[in-house]
Amino acid sequence: MRRLVAADLLPERAGQPVKAVVHVSLAELRAMEDGSLLEAEWATGVRARWAARLAGRRRGPGPPPATRP
Repeated sequence: MRRLVAADLLPERAGQPVKAVVHVSLAELRAMEDGSLLEAEWATGVRARWAARLAGRRRGPGPPPATRP
């Protein structure tokens, strides 16, 4: 996949660049050459999403937001 993207051999759709969604296990991510850097980026994203979720729950006085079952 990396070679195809680097060689620009994947077809574009309506002139848009190719977008690849890749699923990698945490063990595989950590074993990669730049694994620690990628893991740190992933952890930063998770922390940011968690903080945003908590901030959404803290809206000050008034009834608490509805929770999902």
